[in-house]
Amino acid sequence: MELRDEHVRTVVKPSFPPVNNPEFLIEAALHNPIASPGLAEIIKNRRPKMVVIVVNDHTRPTPYNYILPPLLKSLTKAGVEPNEIIFLVATGAHRGNTGHEHIESLGAAVQNYRIVNHDCRGKLAFMGVLSNKILAVYA
Repeated sequence: MELRDEHVRTVVKPSFPPVNNPEFLIEAALHNPIASPGLAEIIKNRRPKMVVIVVNDHTRPTPYNYILPPLLKSLTKAGVEPNEIIFLVATGAHRGNTGHEHIESLGAAVQNYRIVNHDCRGKLAFMGVLSNKILAVYA
């Protein structure tokens, strides 16, 4: 049987209202999350030596051009220096992004940051077990 459009049904059709200023909404969410202190406050209290931001590889159309500028601004306000931030590209079993693909998928905001492609076939180091019993490893 040939499957045509009239045979395909969606259980719930996604409907999102148009947003005039998505960066403003993201910044507001970072400063005022539900049931948690804002990101900058958490960072200031924990004083991490390094911040790792896990991002999708270039095969996923995530709107990082809206997400990353407010995130980086919040980290900067919390006192995190650019050399203390690493972007870790979650490639899964895909090949790593090229330099051009990093900029294309993540945007110009990340040009001055270290970006690392995860390699699931490379040497992984045991980091421990998280409180939720998930094994933590790092490439």
